Amino acid sequence: MSTSVFAGERGRVGTLMVKSGLEPVNTRLRHQIASTVIVLLVSSVAAVVLMARLQRQLTEPLQHLADTAQAVSRGRDYSRRVVKEAHDEVGAVSDAFNDMLQQIQTRDEELQNALRLKDEFLATVSHELRTPLNAMLGWAHVLRSPQLTPEMTSQAIDAIDRNARWQARLIEDILDVSRIITGKLRLEPQATDLVAIVRSAVDVVHPSAAAKKIDVQVALPPTAPFMGDPDRLRQVVWNLLSNAVKFTPQEGTVRVRLEPEGAEYRLEVADSGRGITPDFLPYIFQPFRQADGSPRRSRGGLGLGLAIARHLTELSGGSIQAESRGTDEGATFIVRLPRPTRAARQPLARSGRL
Repeated sequence: MSTSVFAGERGRVGTLMVKSGLEPVNTRLRHQIASTVIVLLVSSVAAVVLMARLQRQLTEPLQHLADTAQAVSRGRDYSRRVVKEAHDEVGAVSDAFNDMLQQIQTRDEELQNALRLKDEFLATVSHELRTPLNAMLGWAHVLRSPQLTPEMTSQAIDAIDRNARWQARLIEDILDVSRIITGKLRLEPQATDLVAIVRSAVDVVHPSAAAKKIDVQVALPPTAPFMGDPDRLRQVVWNLLSNAVKFTPQEGTVRVRLEPEGAEYRLEVADSGRGITPDFLPYIFQPFRQADGSPRRSRGGLGLGLAIARHLTELSGGSIQAESRGTDEGATFIVRLPRPTRAARQPLARSGRL
């Protein structure tokens, strides 16, 4: 940079020149450029790290969720679960997905159990229906024998009649369950006496009890008027008594007691048989369920009697419960039915339906 120098009247006497080098400026400029580059590099690295972390937080859980869904779809393994990694929207989706898998797993287990019970029931039905049929065919073959005696004829006829009745009872139980499931089972209520119903059921099972030398103890009031379907009530009592006789050993005891209890009748059927295990007691009234579901079990039956008895009791306005202390401790079944009012004791003008 230069400028002229003046001295009063003498005018311009010279030129003043100031010179400075650019090195300091260049040095500062280089420093600023280096700083800017460093800042840009650090910012870029930070941005890359931040993006990678955001990608890991967002995409990895979604990828894990997708992988789990594909694994469940391929292998039908509903026990798998998604690991929740954060309490955000993705975490909420993971929770919902796990809840869905839990519900599907529960339904799948229920379905598998139902299929198992169906298979057991079909095996039991085929076995139970075939047993009396084989007996009838065998005795029918005996009747064709040329050496047939009157005693053998009578024995064959009794056996065929007994097995035919047993098979008819099995088929009727299956039909009753079908009516219960479809809601078509109806009662025909009328004025009746529970004492007469219980006595008739006891008379039916008496031969079976006598064959096993079972002591059947009966305690009944003089009368117990009730408004209900006598045939269906007799079916309830017969189911309880036949089970008691079937599961009571030789020279055991079956006790039958009917008594008024407040606004109800209380019917108790107790036996000294093999009892009910605590694990099976909650399922005792479920259809197709038996403590021993094998077709080769020692005692026959379809496992429908108690389920039918419960439904018929409830249709009659009552309730039924089972009690047992465990294996070889016997079992007690208690039926409670409402005692009718004075007006309800009068005979109906026509049959009603529940």
